[in-house]
Amino acid sequence: MIEDGTDAEKLIQLARRMFTDKNYSLAKHYYQDVMERDPDSWEAYFYANYCEVITVSLYDIPHYAQNLTNCYNTVLDMIFKTVSNPQTRMTYIASIASNLIFMAYTLNNEIMVKVNSDKDYDLLNSTLELAIATYAFGDAIDKKVQGAQQYAIRCCETAIELDLQIYKKFSRLPWSAAIGRAMKTVKKYAQDPINLMKKYNPAYKPPRYLKQSVLFNGI
Repeated sequence: MIEDGTDAEKLIQLARRMFTDKNYSLAKHYYQDVMERDPDSWEAYFYANYCEVITVSLYDIPHYAQNLTNCYNTVLDMIFKTVSNPQTRMTYIASIASNLIFMAYTLNNEIMVKVNSDKDYDLLNSTLELAIATYAFGDAIDKKVQGAQQYAIRCCETAIELDLQIYKKFSRLPWSAAIGRAMKTVKKYAQDPINLMKKYNPAYKPPRYLKQSVLFNGI
């Protein structure tokens, strides 16, 4: 736990200020410095990884998004270890979910502008990894945190919306076998957030194009 007046506490305040100002590169630097001084800081551990994703090239997102996904269980364990107040824990979890959703939509918007031909379709893999990363946090809190259903649902809704955007973008590109395989992959990964949504609401109906039974453009 970061104590008041320490170097780590001063650094975390700087990191938060840079993060709020959307200066993610500098925020990442400060969060990494905090990690060196306080290895138990869930905030530094999570947001150092988060800032890495939001600052890299759009083409490099998949690798860093996977690193972010891999840290969720550890982050939640750290929160439960270092934060005794249940309400404060939930506030932190809600903040993580909100920031993940913000990042996913922000980067996806940049990606969708760039994908205009079949030469660019590989870039959509970055959005797919963002969708997976967002769903994965919803899945993690579903399994580890009682009373966090609303945040799991928001993460799943975001993942499904991103998957739908990818699928529709693929459908507008010139047809090829590679595009067909990619569309099948999107539908495959969409099933996890869809299934979690159905767990919370058995009457939930997924977007038509993401249903496994729907054939589109030869799929």
